[in-house]
Amino acid sequence: MHHHIFKTMKKTTNLRCLLLLPLFGILPLFGCKSPTSALSGGAPVVTIIPDNLQGVEFVIYNFKAKIENHNLDETYFIWNTGDDTASLRRDFNISLPKAYTKPGTYTVTVKAYDYYTDSMIAMASTLIYIDTAKSSVEIIPQFYNGSLGANTLGTLNHFLIDAKTSLPADQLYGFWDFGDGTTGSFVTGQFSHIFPHIGSYLLKLDVYQKSGIYVGTDTALITIKLPDITLDVFKKSLMVEAYLFVDSTNPVSSLLGDYQPLSIGELFVGSNITSSWYGNTFSIEYNNNSTQDFLITGTISTDGQTVSSVTIFARDSGSTSSYFDYSYSVKSMKLSVVTDNVTEFRLSGDELINNINNVQFAVNGRNPSRIGSSDSWQNFLTHSNTTGIPDVSQLVLAFVK
Repeated sequence: MHHHIFKTMKKTTNLRCLLLLPLFGILPLFGCKSPTSALSGGAPVVTIIPDNLQGVEFVIYNFKAKIENHNLDETYFIWNTGDDTASLRRDFNISLPKAYTKPGTYTVTVKAYDYYTDSMIAMASTLIYIDTAKSSVEIIPQFYNGSLGANTLGTLNHFLIDAKTSLPADQLYGFWDFGDGTTGSFVTGQFSHIFPHIGSYLLKLDVYQKSGIYVGTDTALITIKLPDITLDVFKKSLMVEAYLFVDSTNPVSSLLGDYQPLSIGELFVGSNITSSWYGNTFSIEYNNNSTQDFLITGTISTDGQTVSSVTIFARDSGSTSSYFDYSYSVKSMKLSVVTDNVTEFRLSGDELINNINNVQFAVNGRNPSRIGSSDSWQNFLTHSNTTGIPDVSQLVLAFVK
C-alpha cells in the first residue's frame, strides 16, 4: 500500500509545484516538471540475473532484474517463473527467491513497468534448467544397542526413528521395512515404531520424491534389550503372581469354567504365608488349614534373565461349589518385561508347549486328573477355534515391586 501512497505523493508534489509557484510570483531556478524516467542512451533494457541458470530442484535461487536507461527507483517488475505459479511483483529491484519442486526446463520472464504511468517499458526472458536433486539417505539412529522400557502388558515403549536427507522432508515419501514383519508406507519426517519384543532388527528404508523419482536407500541395525537387572530386584519384590491362559474353545477347558485364567498371587510376607530365599531359589506358600493351599517356587539365574524349575500348585476346597485344584511345572522361562512396577517372565507358543509339564486340574468337586499325553496337552494349549485361528495361550510369572 505504501508504494501507491508514495506514487500519489510524487504526482501531487509536482502538481503543487505547477499550481503554487506562479501564485507567489516565483519562478523556480530549474522549473517544475513531471518525473522523467528515461535517461540518455536509448530505450530501457531489462536483464535477468542469473541468466541461463543450471540448478537442481528444492534449492532456493534469488532472481533479480537489472534495468538500464531508466531510473530504478521509478520502476517495478512483474515476474513469471514458468512453473504455473502466480505472477509476482517486485519493486525497486527486490530479489525474487524461487525453488523449483520438479526437474525440467522453465522460461523465466520479467516485465519492467514505469512506476508513474504503469506502462511496460521493457521485457526479458531466460531459460532455467532444473535437474533432479541428488541426496544421500541415512536412517537415524544408524546403529542402536540398548535397553527399552515396557508397559505392564509387556508392550515395548515407542522407538523414535528418523531419516536424514539433504532434501526437504515434506517433498519425500519413505517406505520402511522394520525387520519384524511389519512395514510403513508414505512416511514423512520423524515417527515412532513399536517393536514386538526384544531382539535385533534390520531396518530398510527406500526414499522417493512425491513425484515418484527414486532418491536412495539405507539400512540400520536396531538391537533392543531389557534393562539390566540383578537378583536383588527380585528379592525386594512384595509378591509373586502366576497366570496361565489356555485355549477357551477346547472342550477339555470347559471344565475350568469361571477359573480362567488359572492364576494365583502370593505375598512374601503375610498371614498364613511361609516364604524363603535360598540362594537364587524362592518359595512362597499360603496354607490356610486344609482348605486352601497355594505354592509358587522357582530358581532365578544370577543375571536375572531366566527362571527355571518353576512349580505351581493351587487348591481351594472350602466348598464343593467352588472347589478347584490344579498344578503344573515349567522347565524354563525367559525374562520379557521390566517396568517400574513389575518384572515378568513369559512363555507362549511352542516355547510354552515345550517347557510345561505335569499338568493336572479339577474343578467343581471332580478329582484331579492329569492330562495324559503330550498331544492332548498341546491341543489344550493351541486348539484352533471355529475360525481356524489358534487362540493365544500364555504363561506369565510376575514379580511385583
